[in-house]
Amino acid sequence: MAKLSSHSVTAEVIRFMSPQSERTNLYVTGLMELKLSSEQIYIKLHTVFSEFGLLYEIQVFPSTKHGPQEEEDKDHAEISSRSYYAFVKFYSSFAAAKAVATLNKKYLIHGKLLKVSFATRKGKDDYPLHYSACCSLAQHYLGFNGWNSHVVHIHEDKDHGDPTLVRFLCATKLNIPKHNITCEGIGLSENTIPDVNDLRSRLEAIKKTRRNSFSRAMENAFQQIALVVLSNGKVAVELCSEKPDEMVFLDDLLRKQIIEVNNVEGLEEEMTEKQDNSVIPKDGSLLDAMNNEILLDLMMDI
Repeated sequence: MAKLSSHSVTAEVIRFMSPQSERTNLYVTGLMELKLSSEQIYIKLHTVFSEFGLLYEIQVFPSTKHGPQEEEDKDHAEISSRSYYAFVKFYSSFAAAKAVATLNKKYLIHGKLLKVSFATRKGKDDYPLHYSACCSLAQHYLGFNGWNSHVVHIHEDKDHGDPTLVRFLCATKLNIPKHNITCEGIGLSENTIPDVNDLRSRLEAIKKTRRNSFSRAMENAFQQIALVVLSNGKVAVELCSEKPDEMVFLDDLLRKQIIEVNNVEGLEEEMTEKQDNSVIPKDGSLLDAMNNEILLDLMMDI
């Protein structure tokens, strides 16, 4: 995450990647002798810290200050007094700084004063956010109607020669109308069919693989943009200069297979045609009601 400055307004750049900056990661202590489980501590911390901005993750750990806890204690039904510490990670360094200023030695949880500071532990290498996290981040800063996406093309690759393997390539388009930003993403997904002789098993594998290829294509598209968040609350969107390595590879793969890009209407027509010519027999002898539902969802839903 980068920071910019201009007069009294500062800005930070938030990518659709896991945040690794020390200025977004907080160390929380003071959770001493609480008759709460780690799950209950998590819920309380999430409620408190989410007031300051979108959270990436919260990690709660039992304190070992007084020695390791006996393993069998974990199975006790009754929760004894325990001590914890936690790491709370934001996407925004602005939000993290505000949380420190507001909560450090000023907020009580069950009568215990929280101590909140910036963490000094080194973060791991950043990695692309999952599709659901990308959606949460986009909706938080751009609004629910501030962006949209659609499938440009989806294609099953049958040239691998493995009858137990299902592979799909998907191309999507991400639009951010207010900022006049449009970018494309490409995703590849493959899964093994548990039982090639079972039609239901194959349909479920196809359905899962199609959806995964769509998710990865969208993750790929989100990697190409960055949010520029100003300290006054305004948000801008910029295109990143370089394509992710994965997209370059998949783009070449699509070109080699001579896949023509279709619009959404064309895709819907293709799915409808496939449905009309589906393998469902007229007498329904090979497919029960559940299989019919899976097949319909497969053909009409990404």
